[in-house]
Amino acid sequence: MSTAAAANPSDDMGEATLALETPVEVTRPETHPDRGREAIVHHDVPALAGHLLLMSGREAALARAAAARRAGRRAERASRVLDIAVCVLIAPLALVAGALVALTIKVVDGGPVIFVQERTGRDGKRFRMFKFRTMVPNAEALKAELARLSVVSYPVFKIKNDPRLTRTGRYLRRSFLDELPQLLNVLKGDMSIVGPRPTTAPPSDYMLWQTARLEGRPGLTGLWQTTPNSEDLEFADRVRLDIRYLSDRSVGWDLRLILRTLRRCVRRVGL
Repeated sequence: MSTAAAANPSDDMGEATLALETPVEVTRPETHPDRGREAIVHHDVPALAGHLLLMSGREAALARAAAARRAGRRAERASRVLDIAVCVLIAPLALVAGALVALTIKVVDGGPVIFVQERTGRDGKRFRMFKFRTMVPNAEALKAELARLSVVSYPVFKIKNDPRLTRTGRYLRRSFLDELPQLLNVLKGDMSIVGPRPTTAPPSDYMLWQTARLEGRPGLTGLWQTTPNSEDLEFADRVRLDIRYLSDRSVGWDLRLILRTLRRCVRRVGL
């Protein structure tokens, strides 16, 4: 041992202590429970306040989904404004036409004028949908007996020359006038003018991918209703069209679908 070292035995220890107390800049992974993934935190980058978060593919997908939800909410608000405007504009004509239809049903067919049925709406919530009655009063009871004749698979039910239809009902179905009372559902907020058609099947009967059609309010008309041979489409094909509509919905597209529906009504009644 040298004389200098012996004279100052604490020098080495002081340098060691100084070395241990000197802050060291490190880069280490930290887990952020609120974000559900690891973020790389660079403590030597003060410009970023010590945090540099690397966006993963999952985060990018979540960001895109959030942007899509915001766009969807904007489209939903615009659609609601359109719904109210259409209801107000056609209210006088709808009231007169509705009164004539109700009188005809009562005089020609007798029995109840309005048919109320549970349907599946937005987010899978069930609601009471209104229609002018087009079938015999015990139509729902007869449905089970006729199920084997359906030309499309469940949950859609359709048979050719349905024997349950009344004389007035056949014309109302062809002209879509039976849907007029659903303007009340639109005003209540249960439905929209344009959207996926509500089904009688509960959401538990849907396949997982099909539940995407429940992300918007159901409508009086929609994309698949204005498609050629729409009544013969299987439910899965209808759902694909509904999802496409919800993905790209806009006021402009709603207006085009409304016009296409009106043209189809005119053709079906032979005007």
